[in-house]
Amino acid sequence: MKWKWNTILISATAALLLASEARTLMPASHWFVPGELAVENTVKGTCPGMHFTRAIKRPFHGRWLVTLHRQGPTGGWNVASPPWHGEGDYRPDAELPEPLTMQWWTWDEYLTCDWSPGIYRLLTEWMIQPGGLVRYVRVTSNAFRVRP
Repeated sequence: MKWKWNTILISATAALLLASEARTLMPASHWFVPGELAVENTVKGTCPGMHFTRAIKRPFHGRWLVTLHRQGPTGGWNVASPPWHGEGDYRPDAELPEPLTMQWWTWDEYLTCDWSPGIYRLLTEWMIQPGGLVRYVRVTSNAFRVRP
């Protein structure tokens, strides 16, 4: 009988440990799934329109980093401005603003989009932090053109 209780106790302890650690095994998509990020062509000094879809499956706290890259003469990409960053709480019932603006995306209300003519793209990274864990999700926009 003692052996049976020891087996039950060990099994229950193992199940509790596994359940408490299960979240550490979950991929980022357990909390957040970004869709395609589309940025419209624009003219210098006018921020482009943006389109994005996402699925926030569970609440989490996260950080984000947005980097603007410009295509160089040989086709490679170079950082075109200092990155924008911030953090916030994400909830499944949160909605994106309509229209989605570059000022909102970068959380920079003074952004003028006064970029030199050329081809650009945005790289956005989310650091999902549910309960102290860290998962990374990245999305790169389409290449968009800034005209004079």
